[in-house]
Amino acid sequence: RDLEILRTLARVQFASSAELNAAFFSSESAGHRRLKKLSDLDLVKRHIKGIPPQLAYFAWRLTARGVGAVLDEFPAEAIADGFDDRLAHQSLVDIEHREAITRQYLELVCGDLAERGEAPSWQAVQLWIAEIRHRAGQLAWQPDGTVVLRFRDLGDDYRLVPDATVTSASKRVRLFVELDRSNKGLSRIEENLTTYDRFTRRAYRSAFDDGKEPWVVYVVRSAARRDSIAKLARNVLTCHWKVAIAGPAATQWLAASLFDEHRGDPDQAETQSIAVDVLPAARELLKSTSELLKHNAGAFVRLEQEQPDRIRRWRSDLRTLYELMRSEVSNHEG
Repeated sequence: RDLEILRTLARVQFASSAELNAAFFSSESAGHRRLKKLSDLDLVKRHIKGIPPQLAYFAWRLTARGVGAVLDEFPAEAIADGFDDRLAHQSLVDIEHREAITRQYLELVCGDLAERGEAPSWQAVQLWIAEIRHRAGQLAWQPDGTVVLRFRDLGDDYRLVPDATVTSASKRVRLFVELDRSNKGLSRIEENLTTYDRFTRRAYRSAFDDGKEPWVVYVVRSAARRDSIAKLARNVLTCHWKVAIAGPAATQWLAASLFDEHRGDPDQAETQSIAVDVLPAARELLKSTSELLKHNAGAFVRLEQEQPDRIRRWRSDLRTLYELMRSEVSNHEG
């Protein structure tokens, strides 16, 4: 459990006592005692930089010794040199944003906290810590500011800093997660999505050569915001994408995408939106097929003469895909 707490702090940078107690301990008193012990061992340290004194708020962060303990136990963890020094100088002024990112990570790796009960046994505590460790081991989670995507496109320089970059150990996906707080106009969201589209189409393969497919994932606060950003994403992005409401809906989607773990029953709107993820690929397939038919009509005529049944079935399948795509877009916008 101590090591998993340290790995959590390496991934989210800062976490409050309340967040760590809820995730890793059966009672607040047990959590406070253990965090104090980790502090006494110089593995973690209280951090208050940027917090007004009247708030009486602090968060835990790793020390240099804590970073070393994480790397000793998890040598593949993506921790850059000087990580602890950067943490020491980082401000916590934006508490709400930091807590939202930390909450998303903990909800993902901790599973359903409600299933533990009011006073779980020590065996139950051991079991849920083992589950957390198993889930955490299936992904790499790089926090805000760790991954900076710089690239040049058509003579202009661009820069993207995802709120989190998440890679599955077993699945071919890399998620660039953006936590939306409804404080940016849709024009700025569209600009960000356009930059992501440029990056994923032209620079991604040179930046990441592991064959994992890029996804742009927006986590939002409301259904209305989800629908607005999804509409932009459909028009802008040609890569995989997802817009999910923060809380159970986003966590369920992330767990399914990263772990093949299905939690609860997502609501009808979220179920419908899952199909929208394939729309960019379907749109590109129809576009490329149209270009092939336009510039290589003779080849298709010969194929139709040689294999009429297969070409007839292909045309029927293509027409079905087109109608399904139109129907899905109409249903989602409705």
